[in-house]
Amino acid sequence: MRPKIKVIAVSLRTRTDAAQSFHAADDLSQEKKFTIADGLRTILGSQNFAIVQRYVDGILTVSEEAIVASMRTI
Repeated sequence: MRPKIKVIAVSLRTRTDAAQSFHAADDLSQEKKFTIADGLRTILGSQNFAIVQRYVDGILTVSEEAIVASMRTI
């Protein structure tokens, strides 16, 4: 709807399959890992990767500690 808007995704520093896949332009899904970010407890997968390729302009990585700290500020 608004082509000038940039979409930036966030991934865990210890769970970099989304970021690596984004930069490699290939689905490099890793095994599941435990994280406080329950939405990241599964693999990226080909369907989600296709969405990332189409709509995401960049991916930042953050630590578990940064996620916990941000939860405490809400």
